[in-house]
Amino acid sequence: MCYLSGKLLSITRLETDSLLLFLMLIDSTLETKGEILAAICCKSSSHPALLCVILRVIRIIPTVVFFSFAQEVIATNMQYQHETRHRLHPIRIITLLLLCLIPLSLWLQADGSFNHPEPASISYLKKDQSTALPERPENHLKPSTALGITDLLAIDTTEISQDPIFQTTAFIGDSITEGLQILPSFDTIAIMAGRGLTLLKAAENLTDWQAGKPTAIFILLGINDMNYTSVDAAVYCSRYNDLLDALNKYYPDSTLYVQSILPITSNYSSTLISNEKIAEFNTALKQLCTEKKVAYIDISPPFCLADGSMNPEMSPDGLHLYFRHYGAWLGLLKHALEYS
Repeated sequence: MCYLSGKLLSITRLETDSLLLFLMLIDSTLETKGEILAAICCKSSSHPALLCVILRVIRIIPTVVFFSFAQEVIATNMQYQHETRHRLHPIRIITLLLLCLIPLSLWLQADGSFNHPEPASISYLKKDQSTALPERPENHLKPSTALGITDLLAIDTTEISQDPIFQTTAFIGDSITEGLQILPSFDTIAIMAGRGLTLLKAAENLTDWQAGKPTAIFILLGINDMNYTSVDAAVYCSRYNDLLDALNKYYPDSTLYVQSILPITSNYSSTLISNEKIAEFNTALKQLCTEKKVAYIDISPPFCLADGSMNPEMSPDGLHLYFRHYGAWLGLLKHALEYS
């Protein structure tokens, strides 16, 4: 049939080439439609892989038919070209019209006025295409860095205390926090601290505390509540909650940072304080901070042994820190300010 059709057409070589070009355009269009149909069917089918294979085979059939027809047209045209060179055949007029449709189709496709909606995206990445993937957008958030205990313990206390990042902060704590007051660079920093300071006393002192407008307030309290008031974890968290609410009232623009209670050495003598009780209080305190969406900082890792107790080499009495190790503590707080 293709042979007879070629005889009837008997078009010129130029028209044959133009017709081939048109057939290629049709085949390309059908290929696109096949992709859309395959994507839609595979999206809604429970056997997408099988449907894709079937649809791709069906899509090839028009291509085979078109090019078989085109080969017959060329062969027949070469034989009958001299008979039709000066004959005005109706097929010539049809061919010219088809040629006019090619730029029109390209213009419509480029203009976008005849575009079809995008099909569901189904793509299979080949190994050799992995390098052609677009680069991931740069993350503008400052990435966090891991803090090694060795690096923390190597921080010089005096040097880090001079970091400008602390100049807009404030501190509330017991005698451990009180030790910051001997740093010359902390002379202008608001510090509410003292031996025996408890949660209740800190909340009372807020009415007279002149801290200015700190960007951050660090809180380290709890060991004196165990030692002097003998409270349990529930009462401890209730009083801590009251203090946080009061701080939010007096300093609504300040970010609050709650620090964990430091452990004691294993040979520290006390009937009211133990590392088991400290761990219980810290667990309850961390849960409270999660509920109130307040930052919680575990400051114990640089100063603890494997069993969780205070390293005796870092404490003069089993409870407080040597001044030279304040650098590691301030390093943790600086890290919290930068990456929390």
